[in-house]
Amino acid sequence: MTDLGYGLVGRIVALHALSRPKRSGRRRSRAPKDFLTYQPPKPRSSRPRKPVGQREAVAYQVLYRLGYSINQIARAFGRSPSVVWRRIAKYVRWGLLRRRGYGPQDLRKLPASTRRLSARRRWRELLRWLPLWLAFIEGEVDEPP
Repeated sequence: MTDLGYGLVGRIVALHALSRPKRSGRRRSRAPKDFLTYQPPKPRSSRPRKPVGQREAVAYQVLYRLGYSINQIARAFGRSPSVVWRRIAKYVRWGLLRRRGYGPQDLRKLPASTRRLSARRRWRELLRWLPLWLAFIEGEVDEPP
């Protein structure tokens, strides 16, 4: 083996690099292989968005004001909680709703068992009223229940 002028330290570094296990093939270079025929990757397809109607947004507002949680409202209407929260946050910004939770409201904390019982009771009540809300959203009835 001929000495290329790297010395002892260079040899140790080279031997260490050769003895290291190679990386798995999971990480690939993001650089295109051929710049002439390169096509950027297509975005992931998601399910089509169903726009929130005005009546559905009003239903969110009324139910939130009645004390239902965002998760309960979202689960009842088959939406994600982020969709419901965006609408409710808009009404909070406009001053039409007061936000619940921590803040200048009552800061005393209820026991967890009491919160669970009340959430279960509110969920049963919401399921009982859900057909009337859906009729309002579809436009079959002119006034919310």
